[in-house]
Amino acid sequence: MCIFLMPLIGSAPKTPFSDWPTISKPITSNALSEVLSINLDSHKIFRNPETKRYKAKPLHKKQILVAEDVHTNQQIIVEIIRLLGHEVEIASNGQIAVEKFVGGEYSLIFMDCQMPVMDGYTATRKIRRIEMERNSQRVPIIALTAGSNKDDKDRCQNAGMDGYLTKPFSINDIQSNIEKHMLSEFSKIDSDLGIELINSEKVDDCNAIATDSKILDLSAIDNIRAIERQTGKQLLPAIFEGYVKQMEEKLKDIERNVITKDGTALFRTAHAIKSMSANIGADKVKKISILIEKKSKANEFSDLAEEIIALVQAYHEFLKEFDIVIV
Repeated sequence: MCIFLMPLIGSAPKTPFSDWPTISKPITSNALSEVLSINLDSHKIFRNPETKRYKAKPLHKKQILVAEDVHTNQQIIVEIIRLLGHEVEIASNGQIAVEKFVGGEYSLIFMDCQMPVMDGYTATRKIRRIEMERNSQRVPIIALTAGSNKDDKDRCQNAGMDGYLTKPFSINDIQSNIEKHMLSEFSKIDSDLGIELINSEKVDDCNAIATDSKILDLSAIDNIRAIERQTGKQLLPAIFEGYVKQMEEKLKDIERNVITKDGTALFRTAHAIKSMSANIGADKVKKISILIEKKSKANEFSDLAEEIIALVQAYHEFLKEFDIVIV
């Protein structure tokens, strides 16, 4: 059997052997395993669970609300939820999420913790208060975060969240949360069990040395590739272009935040960079933004220059690495 190797952007070459299977860079174990398992019927090839075909179940279709302000992350989670056969609506901040909750009916809410206008913690508390006033059934709320520690986990639990999902998230991560919290129309959340930390091995240590981080995390790219294989849509180019556009804006925001010494604004900017970098695989950028986020929270502006220079350098390293490995 022959397999065509293709770049990120492009179509299958026109040859007399047009029925040959194709695979695009990066050549990950998931992608290769899927091509082999489909085209080698006589062999039993191990397939990662992420490569299985997800089929919509119309009888169990749910209405899901996602509160997320970063466009890159919105694109990814919307495709995953639709792939799993559910309806999805986006709220770009916590206030909009509360308004949509009041005016709609949702089976589950994925809630980003740090958003402009109103953060996820405040939005969750408001939703819980509305449920009590209405005497209505509790809607499961799953926190979305790009990395945290025990204090953040406790904060989510105290706000009234039922689960905790770190970025980058995969199809399996989203599916397992949906299945866990919506086994039936009448399932109830046992508050005595406490909040669950999903994928705890991905929790970030803010003291991690950024120079030890990978420039490009291929596991995040493979999460996007898995969605592409299931939907037939070429998502990575658009997600990458959106990330570049947002990063250029965020770097300008950082400059303004430092000049005005606005610690709150700088924290939000660094958090946004951390969040969108996690899902596109810019691991080193993510780790440095964690350091900036930590210092901005403490209003430490005196020695931020080194971290900001490192952030810009890591971003350009990521662009170069992405161009070499992916395109």
